[in-house]
Amino acid sequence: MANTAATIADLFENSTIIVRFLGTTPLSSSVVDTFASIIKQLNRLFELKPIGGGGGGDDDRLLKMSREQLKDILLDILDMLNEQKPNEKIFILLDSLDQLNSSDFDDLKSWIPLNVKANTRFIYSAIDDENDLDGGEETSTLNVNLKLIEELDHLKLDDLNQIEAVNIFESMANSVQFVSAHLRGDFLTDLFERAEKVPLYIKLLFDIWRKIPSYCDARNRLASLLNVKSCIRYIFANLEIDYGKLLVERCLFYLSLSADSGISDSEMIDALSLDVTLVDHIFEFHLPADHKMPAPLWNRIKYSLR
Repeated sequence: MANTAATIADLFENSTIIVRFLGTTPLSSSVVDTFASIIKQLNRLFELKPIGGGGGGDDDRLLKMSREQLKDILLDILDMLNEQKPNEKIFILLDSLDQLNSSDFDDLKSWIPLNVKANTRFIYSAIDDENDLDGGEETSTLNVNLKLIEELDHLKLDDLNQIEAVNIFESMANSVQFVSAHLRGDFLTDLFERAEKVPLYIKLLFDIWRKIPSYCDARNRLASLLNVKSCIRYIFANLEIDYGKLLVERCLFYLSLSADSGISDSEMIDALSLDVTLVDHIFEFHLPADHKMPAPLWNRIKYSLR
């Protein structure tokens, strides 16, 4: 989707591109928050009068509206811009609809903008059922509902072919001037012949490969990583090896609890410090007076998770 946005910018000079990578933050996990942020961005870009005449309470007013109300407001703004700026092309890209809250899956047709003016285009993306990482029913329901909306044009993106996958991996390696003798020859060709050839898999495989020490044979570690799920499992397994299973489990647990509102470094350290079992495990041989979780330890885990 990021590449799509860049391509649109090259093709259309007088264009406004708004992109939302859904599910990456709490504010992008619901349709209400997403539409409200898009409306506010359009107001700023085109210097429009905010809803209700402006004022500091405008943000709260938008967030109290329903999905359908926000959709109508958004379409009204786009219609007005089409009349005032007919040469201005507006593209709104919503990536990963499958990452929205489950409550937004019920009736996609009630909030997905349809029948927009000629100068406006909405572009959506959703993971295909076959590539669903969790194998859950939510994504399947989402894709079925999308296909029932006849007004949408559907385009399925196939996996990369073997040659493309190898070229992308080698290009990424060359961009960081990182060379490994272990990956010479036909290893990459053989690996991508068996593996899932999607961009996310190639990126995860590349990140794993970069962190393998030079004295280790990368081929032995990469040979069994054939899809996104196996790469994610490898990453978490190595985190447990590096920092201990209990510490990694608790860090991920507290991150999951704070997924809606986020958590600061100081809050995470306080939460970990209050976990008596974890503190006793970390300070097995010496317990400091303040019983405080070492900040550098959390920072190392946070860096490894990025």
